[in-house]
Amino acid sequence: MFDAGYPFTKLNHSRPKPIGEYNVIEHTYAFRGKTGKRYIAIAEEYNYFTYIIKFCLQERKIHEDRFTRLSRLNECSRVLTTIGQIIKELYQKNPYASFGFIGSPLPEEAKENTKRFKLYSKVVRQVVSPVAFEHRESAKHSAYVLINRDNPEENLLKKMEKMFDKIYLLN
Repeated sequence: MFDAGYPFTKLNHSRPKPIGEYNVIEHTYAFRGKTGKRYIAIAEEYNYFTYIIKFCLQERKIHEDRFTRLSRLNECSRVLTTIGQIIKELYQKNPYASFGFIGSPLPEEAKENTKRFKLYSKVVRQVVSPVAFEHRESAKHSAYVLINRDNPEENLLKKMEKMFDKIYLLN
């Protein structure tokens, strides 16, 4: 089911942008689905080699709700496989990389334990080895992180939690 993604290309990356005491670099990728519609994937690189992955249809990229709307194109498994391939490429370039995502709520859905979060979490648990990554999730925030076990940063989870609490005001 999750074995064939779409070919993707890296379009660019931004200069580091300060967010308080932290920095973010956006790495932008693009790929086309089976319908020919173009998707944009953004890997936000934060401190401690942490990447948060987001994606949407290109035609929705300037819309405020771009991450909450469904495409209705029936390409979910291949899109998620492509996102996985982007993550794999980032990991190959940076062997200390950790990853995370938030399962954005549908317009009528609460922000806790969203349908997307449940799906993405299930897929990640099945395809990402717990040997290389520690799996942590927060149903309250519909957030999932893969903490790289090779990252030498001490207390990485606590530092990541503190960083994202400040950036996303999660408290």
